[in-house]
Amino acid sequence: MRDKVSEAFRARVIDRYATAELGVVADSCEQGGGHHIFEDSVYAEFPEVDGVTCFVGTNLDNYATPFIRYHTFDACKPWPDAPGSLRQDADRKIQSERPHQP
Repeated sequence: MRDKVSEAFRARVIDRYATAELGVVADSCEQGGGHHIFEDSVYAEFPEVDGVTCFVGTNLDNYATPFIRYHTFDACKPWPDAPGSLRQDADRKIQSERPHQP
């Protein structure tokens, strides 16, 4: 689909990872395989929940209603080849019955 859209519009296609609470978190890497985190506006953590590594973020720009350590339950992990990057498990959410433990 990416190739078709890129060809139809004659433009580069970028995947953007964002949440309503944290805003834009990361953009896709041009070399493929992951997303580069906007570290100047988001602090990223990757705790393990029920055996799955997930994304927890703190928005550094939202002064009106700050979200600190917001647990997205999105399955992803740090990208070891590129510091400050993440690799996401596409469309996967962690289903957890227990409340988040800080």
